[in-house]
Amino acid sequence: MISMYLIGLGCGLISGLLYACMILTSRYLKGYYTGTAQAAWAIFIILTIFRPYSVAISWELLLDNLYLLILLGILPTVTSLTLYFSGLTHVRAQNASIIALLEPISTVVFAAIILSQPITSTILAGDGLILLGALMVSGEEPVEAVHK
Repeated sequence: MISMYLIGLGCGLISGLLYACMILTSRYLKGYYTGTAQAAWAIFIILTIFRPYSVAISWELLLDNLYLLILLGILPTVTSLTLYFSGLTHVRAQNASIIALLEPISTVVFAAIILSQPITSTILAGDGLILLGALMVSGEEPVEAVHK
């Protein structure tokens, strides 16, 4: 049990590190590529890497679920990546990570609306702490980098 917890914690930490790398890379590239171009390149590279996994299912299963796969590709993947990279060109990296904290809150709201999942008091408390932390950090004055 503890080993699975440690694996999950490690995966979460690595995911956070890679997310930070994505923000910093996108901020660096904003002078060279639009948000749409960054999203297009990211999707192209992802398609290249994951293409071998797409043939692991039967054609019948693929055709039965094609409309869902198209929706999955367009809405949360293409649209969200394009909006994210386009928006990232207009905010500081620190603010982008703070704004990203709203994702778990929106997930709770959408799960309640779409899936009729209950919102418990502990979920509300957690969401409140996320919002409070985001407000506290976003209200601070930016720290200027020291260049020597």
